[in-house]
Amino acid sequence: MKLGKHSTNMARDFNYREGFTYKNDTLSEVFFYNFKSSPINDQGAINKTDFQNALRLCYELMGWDVDTGIPTPVKLIELGLDWLINEVK
Repeated sequence: MKLGKHSTNMARDFNYREGFTYKNDTLSEVFFYNFKSSPINDQGAINKTDFQNALRLCYELMGWDVDTGIPTPVKLIELGLDWLINEVK
């Protein structure tokens, strides 16, 4: 489990350093629209506000900043990745 957390946090920091931000953590807009002419006519697949709230909860559970989606220094130190702290400032 720790190895998985280790690699996920390293990948997150790498992606942030390369220009990806929380704004990239989304779905295509089509997933937030109501469907037409289908068995679930006029029902949206995903509520955008609910999705954004779930994403913030996910960040919190991962030990990441809930506003930016970046692993917190505390999380990086916990995983022995303290050398990455300056990479994402």
